[in-house]
Amino acid sequence: MKLCVASALLVITLCQPAFGQKDTEDIIKGLVIATKDSDAKVRKAAFTGLARSGKSNMQVLAALQAGLKDKDVAVRGAALLAVVKLVKDVDTKARALIDVIDDKAVQPVDEFGDPVPGLSQLARRHLKKLGPAAIPHLVHALKDDRKKLTALRVLKHLEPAAEESAQDFSQAILAMLKDGQVKVRKAAIDALAAMETDPEKVVPRLCEMLTDNNADVRRAAVMCLTKFAPHAKAAVPKLIKLLNDNDPRIRQKVVKCLTAMVRTSGRPADIDREVWQYARHMMKVADQNGDGKLQFRECADLDLDLDKFDMDNDREISMIELAWGISKLGVPF
Repeated sequence: MKLCVASALLVITLCQPAFGQKDTEDIIKGLVIATKDSDAKVRKAAFTGLARSGKSNMQVLAALQAGLKDKDVAVRGAALLAVVKLVKDVDTKARALIDVIDDKAVQPVDEFGDPVPGLSQLARRHLKKLGPAAIPHLVHALKDDRKKLTALRVLKHLEPAAEESAQDFSQAILAMLKDGQVKVRKAAIDALAAMETDPEKVVPRLCEMLTDNNADVRRAAVMCLTKFAPHAKAAVPKLIKLLNDNDPRIRQKVVKCLTAMVRTSGRPADIDREVWQYARHMMKVADQNGDGKLQFRECADLDLDLDKFDMDNDREISMIELAWGISKLGVPF
């Protein structure tokens, strides 16, 4: 019986263009009433019908707000899709989407056997489409422990429309670097890397993150500093220390970061000029294929111990690794 009611609601909605204005208003009222039905199938069909109707008023908006909190995930999904289609005010839509970005339901299947998009995934997708208009609402969501991680992951895909907004944006994200959750700190660093703005404030904070007790956070900080290479001279001493990190993934990213700095500003301050010049001479002599790195065979020609100089375990030696190795181990031959 309930299945028949749900089907009837959809049929009525599809036939709506054939009715007059008064009939249409009555149909919308009926659909709003159906969103409160005791059966989830009927509620889902009602929200789907409202979305297809293209009609919205205060009663519809109230029903949509209630639908986003429905106990049934399929109903919440239908209500969210209706919000996307019917709500025209950007701020109202952004707030509604943020309400469900922490919804844990992922790719469920409703009682009809139809797949329902993961609500958090769906909300993130449409928040990105809103662009800069969503940023203030996402920044506000950073204060909510349930939503802050997802909000950060959305923010890294958005770009403020004005310079003043970008500074406020970066300040809000920088504050999250002190968060107690590893995933939140890493997501904040990823967002800063995507922005590449406000280096005078961002770089010092990234330098602090190079000593974080979590390897994933340290690695993310190094990768972010690579994006800020022209402005990251102050990070060189700590980066050099990280060449001794126990995690080879971090050492590999450090080498890439230092290499990026060399390309933009020349010799790192922690490497003596004479050592740098000698290493550059060695590279020119031994680098047969001209790629700026020494492969295993090229190291063998110089009687160079690859394992001692290969800081990031990628089986080749970059200019930074060669110079740093010479400064620590002495002339290799």
